[in-house]
Amino acid sequence: MKRVVPVLKILKRLYGTEPAISFGPLQYEAVRVTLLEPYIIKRKSGEKEKRYRSRKYINALMKRLRSVFRRGASKSLVPASVFETLPTIQPLKQGRTTAIERPPVTTVSDELVAATLPHLNHVVRAMVEFQRLVGCRPGEVCIIKPSMVDRSQEVWEIQLDALKTAYRGKKRTLFVGPQAQAILKPFLLRSSDEYCFSPAETERRRHEVRHNERTTPMSCGNTPGTNRTRRPSRRPGRCYSTGSYGRSTRYSCEANGLEIWAPNRLRHSAATQVRKEIGLEAASVILGHSEVGVTQIYAESDRTKAIEIVRQIG
Repeated sequence: MKRVVPVLKILKRLYGTEPAISFGPLQYEAVRVTLLEPYIIKRKSGEKEKRYRSRKYINALMKRLRSVFRRGASKSLVPASVFETLPTIQPLKQGRTTAIERPPVTTVSDELVAATLPHLNHVVRAMVEFQRLVGCRPGEVCIIKPSMVDRSQEVWEIQLDALKTAYRGKKRTLFVGPQAQAILKPFLLRSSDEYCFSPAETERRRHEVRHNERTTPMSCGNTPGTNRTRRPSRRPGRCYSTGSYGRSTRYSCEANGLEIWAPNRLRHSAATQVRKEIGLEAASVILGHSEVGVTQIYAESDRTKAIEIVRQIG
């Protein structure tokens, strides 16, 4: 549902007072034109930044908008003819639109990851190290619970409750080796239905560190717990989302002058390493792809090896 919110906000702003039956290709294209316009975000430092949506993202948002009307037609909330006219508007084509093109997602160097780790809190640091070793998606590392982890074998297996292709009836298993086991093990010491990587735990550790570093005598100032808001507007969630996970790495990089990278690049790095050292089929198994061709998107070819071969053959 969250993924369709950005386009629904624009739909509401432009046509929120009009009946759904009047929505057609012209209105659909007007929503897309609005998505092409820049939008303002407020950074953590308080500064405002102008950003543009990419062509692929805009096409994805418009596809989600069509699914909203398809859902409405299936529930007899709008005539089917409303939905059927929307695909007549072709998606934005590369080179034929003013929308920007994002560069493809690539690997992130282990040196950059290592430079970032000291600036992350202990939970996010463990998530980054675990994801780099296992090669899972950011959303998959966020939802791990102790009840999902099978520790009966030398290599642990994690059966995920929810995943990207669950609606297709496909299962997703993460294989956890010794190094990743050592990272995950301390986070398994909790109730089986709790998430291993929790923002609430991050907050508790932050308060503990501040208390231990306190220089004011306990007889003076605030005692622990007395200066907390009784009903805060925001509370730490039970688990990290892909958004909060990504923001944690981004803010740490920005604050320390490092190149900004996103957690989904860790998956590409793991895939590329497995492909180089073992092979494409092994990378496909680790990533959980049913088709080897999909893995090639994630696992970059060994450019160094190709150059060396060409050098030898002339």
